[in-house]
Amino acid sequence: MPGLSVCLIVKNEARHLDRCLTSVRGLADEIVVVDTGSTDATVDIARAHGARVCHFEWQDDFSLAKNFSIAQATGDWILSLDGDESISRRDHDAIRAAMHRDDTDAVLVAQRHYLPPDTVTVGWQAGSGGYEEGTPYAGFLDVDCRRLFRNRPWLRFRNRVHEELVSVDPAQPLRDTRGTWVIHHFGKLGHRDLLQGKAEGYLGIGCKKVAVHPEDPQAHYELGIQYAELNQPAAALACHQRALQLAPGFRDAWLRVAFCHFNLEQYGEALAALEVSARTLPDRVLEIAAAQGNAHRHLGDEGAAGRARPP
Repeated sequence: MPGLSVCLIVKNEARHLDRCLTSVRGLADEIVVVDTGSTDATVDIARAHGARVCHFEWQDDFSLAKNFSIAQATGDWILSLDGDESISRRDHDAIRAAMHRDDTDAVLVAQRHYLPPDTVTVGWQAGSGGYEEGTPYAGFLDVDCRRLFRNRPWLRFRNRVHEELVSVDPAQPLRDTRGTWVIHHFGKLGHRDLLQGKAEGYLGIGCKKVAVHPEDPQAHYELGIQYAELNQPAAALACHQRALQLAPGFRDAWLRVAFCHFNLEQYGEALAALEVSARTLPDRVLEIAAAQGNAHRHLGDEGAAGRARPP
């Protein structure tokens, strides 16, 4: 049976960490926790779960810290988690099965963000998503990530923020496969001041990323998402428009432009962006139709709102 190292970087995660480490009991063969300066009970909780605790000076770079954490791992495979995440026990067997595959180096799965009930964001879905972990919450947002991967020196994270696993050796292209399990993320729930501080920290790192890579549409796109989370739609709009200038049709940037216009009460502009989104994002028709209906209602056109439904 291949060995599994669960690796975390943490700072002041006492509120979540016990749930995270309990969720991998019976799955992890070792737990490596890299602390970046906690002042609460985070380190004590990690040690109580039998984790090997290391310390790392935080340098405003998530990839740097995560790469340090996985360099400490001794298992054949690595599962990289954050302290405010968890794995459902029902998914342990699927994770173990993936580790027996010979045709893959990493597994692409959904990181499921549970969100407050008043959240309005691109990709939001109502309901629990079929997991007990989601039953207390109004809805969630899924974002793809690679967190389960072979322990190989050429597999490392890149980017200061919104880090992603890549191959750093051109001779070793990364082979990945889609997993059916999810990583449950609870970090967007909690006290508003705490979330505000965390979001502002991400924003600062995102600004540094854009400064270093000004021609990278992904950097502008990510910064736009961060501004939107901080309820700054005008700044978010500028970022997504810049991403589209650099790469026309980039990901779902047109849909995010529409939501920015909507939050700025620019409903005509929102409808124009939604029209582009409807042509370029056929798999998002339900979400786009709902947004079109809301925009028409704000313009006082109930007839058009009623007709805004997917074909």
